[in-house]
Amino acid sequence: MKPLPILLSLCLFFIQAAHCQEENPSKYKIYKITIHSGVSNPSKGFLGTITDSAVYLSAYPVHLQFGQTGLDDMQKFDYRNIQEIRMQRKAAVGKGVLVGAIVGLVVGVVAALASYQTPQQNNQYISIFEPSQGELLLAGGILGAALGAGTGAIIGAVSGKKFYIDGEWKNLAEMKEYIQYKQRLSDQHSY
Repeated sequence: MKPLPILLSLCLFFIQAAHCQEENPSKYKIYKITIHSGVSNPSKGFLGTITDSAVYLSAYPVHLQFGQTGLDDMQKFDYRNIQEIRMQRKAAVGKGVLVGAIVGLVVGVVAALASYQTPQQNNQYISIFEPSQGELLLAGGILGAALGAGTGAIIGAVSGKKFYIDGEWKNLAEMKEYIQYKQRLSDQHSY
């Protein structure tokens, strides 16, 4: 059997597995946030909840909820004291690395297949290095996966969103509406 159909089947399998991981999200998201207030150093943690007048920060990962329960273990930040909030999904960098590596692997293998030429028998010289098709596919896949993983890590690291609260209630309300919208959107796409 030729290596191309096997390789393409494996690539499709891994892409589908990664896609299924994304399509089955938990009902509630976990967000890492950094709160910048004008008085002290930035506070880092996990977004517990957002009320009409405050943001609650947890020291450990918690599912985002919009109720008033379980707030005792969380640090409260009044909206008047918040300058900006930077929010990022938990494990965004890891997901970026995974998706980037898979895409890079596929692109590297396809590029290696496209650039492969069958060596010609020529008695005038002896070639020290003429890679076989399998060696070229392996090298293309490894190089593509490494470059894709690096690119995915960079994209995952900068994929956060900033909200400028500046001590104004309407900015906090807009942030809350945005998060609720994203959560409703995610709930619609989950099976």
